[in-house]
Amino acid sequence: MFIFLINDTSNYPVTATYESKDQRKEYSQIFDYICKLCPQRSQKSIYYNQLKSRLRKRFKLNESSVKQVINHFVSLNALIVAFDDSISINILSNSTRKDIYDLIQRYPGVYSNVFKKSLGLGSRQVLWHIAFLLEFNIIKFESFGKIKAYGIITVEPKAILLGFIVLKDSLRTLLIHLMSDPAGFELIELVHIISKPKNSVLYTLKKLKELNVLSISLGETKHYCIRHELLPKIDQTISRYNNIFQK
Repeated sequence: MFIFLINDTSNYPVTATYESKDQRKEYSQIFDYICKLCPQRSQKSIYYNQLKSRLRKRFKLNESSVKQVINHFVSLNALIVAFDDSISINILSNSTRKDIYDLIQRYPGVYSNVFKKSLGLGSRQVLWHIAFLLEFNIIKFESFGKIKAYGIITVEPKAILLGFIVLKDSLRTLLIHLMSDPAGFELIELVHIISKPKNSVLYTLKKLKELNVLSISLGETKHYCIRHELLPKIDQTISRYNNIFQK
């Protein structure tokens, strides 16, 4: 993925020629919009895919028209094609976005409610900044049902999912209870413990099994238990996340 830099030293729109006044007006509006939507005004840069998406939505352009518009500005040196992705780190110069990133880095597995409780941010505000972090390939997410849990781009997917389970109150209750007895528990017991529907508990147990955290003993009845060798690591994870629980 490459980016465009807005060239402040170009002679656009003086050097531009158009077929009609309407076309001149349309292109001027588009370029003004490009200048305004750039996330880092000091750098005036934007990723190609992001630019295409925004122009399609804002001006109702098809794929061919979007490419034609972009090529037009590039030909006039108003936009400069750059292949250096290092500029993406400047996305963190926004203080709110940096706070969100720091929370994700410190606690892999954070999700929407955690941002609201820990940072006092509204859902739309969080989603806006999350979209930028995802666009610039700084963070990623893993899905737990309909919920997205976030981690920085280099963290293991398993760490994100385990962090989410530790952060989610009902799931943490289930995890801690499973850790309390090496012999494990029957499904009906676990359903009663966290007061969740059977299908919901089964889904969580399935995720724990996929993370290689859970073992299942088969006898007269099926028992679910945490793998003994992982108990110290899980306990450390819960302790490390303890500060965020208090918020």
